[in-house]
Amino acid sequence: MRNTWLLPVLVMLVAAPMFSCSHDDPVAPKSRYKPLTGPRDNVLFNLQKAYTERNLDRYSELLDNDFLFYFSQRAIDAGIVDDRPWDRMEEINASKNMFNPNFSKPDVSPVSKIELALAYTAGDDKWTPITPDQVRYPGETWYGKDVRYNLTVTAGDQQYIGRDLEALFVVREATVRGYGDSIWRIVVWRDDVGTALGVSPDYRPRTGPSEETSWGKMKALYAP
Repeated sequence: MRNTWLLPVLVMLVAAPMFSCSHDDPVAPKSRYKPLTGPRDNVLFNLQKAYTERNLDRYSELLDNDFLFYFSQRAIDAGIVDDRPWDRMEEINASKNMFNPNFSKPDVSPVSKIELALAYTAGDDKWTPITPDQVRYPGETWYGKDVRYNLTVTAGDQQYIGRDLEALFVVREATVRGYGDSIWRIVVWRDDVGTALGVSPDYRPRTGPSEETSWGKMKALYAP
């Protein structure tokens, strides 16, 4: 699913607000988060905001009930995690710890700041249709998109830095109580799928003020 020819036209999500408001009614109230009933890219926009603001409620609503997070093979080979994916509850529990400024765990400081920048080709036509298991999900079509990311997590006097990495997000349309319409949610998230394009994170134990990381490595670090 890699589209390396699209990389020159990657759109930085952090720049999206300056364009997304160009056709808005100037007197209409602006929502800080975008509706999940709208374009699929709204999921990625809200993901970045929820992560940088460490908003667990907003983050949780992005995850499908059948959500699975897949760690990279390099993280598995390094012994950071085993080879099974995380389900929704495991993902939420780890994120809850990462977002909590009062989190306490031996040798792991609470996070004081998360900086996240996503880059991807904008538009629903840039999501690749995927046919899931039709026995379990009859008639459904899911959609996947490769997303480049930079991630910096500050915890105590330590910084964890991941630069020019890539993840694959797959979304599905789901009916959720409390919403009038079905919404887009992340059902599959595969981390670190494009390591050949950027600097490979160092998965060996290190000490010092900074350490190379990836999204999956941070999740494992703050797992209960």
